[in-house]
Amino acid sequence: MRAILSALFLFVISSGCKESFQNSVKLPLRVMGTSLDEPVLAQNDTKILLDRADLAFGPLYLCAGVNAGDLCDVARLEWLDSAVINTLDDQVQQVGDLRGVTGQVLSWMYDLGISSQLTRDDPFILAAAEELGDQSMVLEGRAVVDEFEIPFTASLSLKQSDDTELGVTIIRKSLSDRFNKDVTLDDQNLTIQFNPADWVKNLDFNTYLERKECSIDNPDLVCNGNQELTCAEGQIVSERSCDDLNQICISKQGCVEQLVIEAGSEPYRAIRNAVFSGVRPTFTWNQK
Repeated sequence: MRAILSALFLFVISSGCKESFQNSVKLPLRVMGTSLDEPVLAQNDTKILLDRADLAFGPLYLCAGVNAGDLCDVARLEWLDSAVINTLDDQVQQVGDLRGVTGQVLSWMYDLGISSQLTRDDPFILAAAEELGDQSMVLEGRAVVDEFEIPFTASLSLKQSDDTELGVTIIRKSLSDRFNKDVTLDDQNLTIQFNPADWVKNLDFNTYLERKECSIDNPDLVCNGNQELTCAEGQIVSERSCDDLNQICISKQGCVEQLVIEAGSEPYRAIRNAVFSGVRPTFTWNQK
């Protein structure tokens, strides 16, 4: 009986040691986008066709704690570089290696080419963001609203705001996201997939189009469909057809070649909110 108990004790001790032992690990990190075969259906039946959706991704940290951030002072796995991802391309691209140790990871966090540092007031611009003109994301496409097609572009610098604690990573797994992985030496790689449709589906371009005539109550520059009217004291001073210029008439702007989504505008905030707190990318682990 004593021999059996001794053997059981040794088994428990050896099992505990085995579970607590961590091996160094290096896993290829792969990224990919999503090919959009159909237009994205956005607000008020707007159809969006994306021609470009480049994302500056990285660095990335995988954490043992269930809540990335405060509970991830030391990441279990990390990739400290950055890379530009064409999120319209569904071909897998290897961007580097995750390095760290084996064990359970319950959360993740990453930046988008712009990293807040404890040692400096200004965020650090990584190579991927530099490649995009110091931006985290560049979107280009066309929004079809009724019979009008609005070419648009948006460049977003996604980083911590001035009133946020320094050194905080901007994108984190929320508590409602399910993420639980026991990283072992049998894991071959991690693939992260982004879908740019999730960033634009809440956009509303209707506010940029208008059908107005010159009047005392209206501004001096209005759009009547795709006709630009310059007004004074409620009367037409001049007019021109944006169609003749291969342009689009945008409210308060007149005939322009494309709509530039400015920082602080409602569409800009919609994209930013979708990236920060909308649908997350998918994490897929492949084993040997």
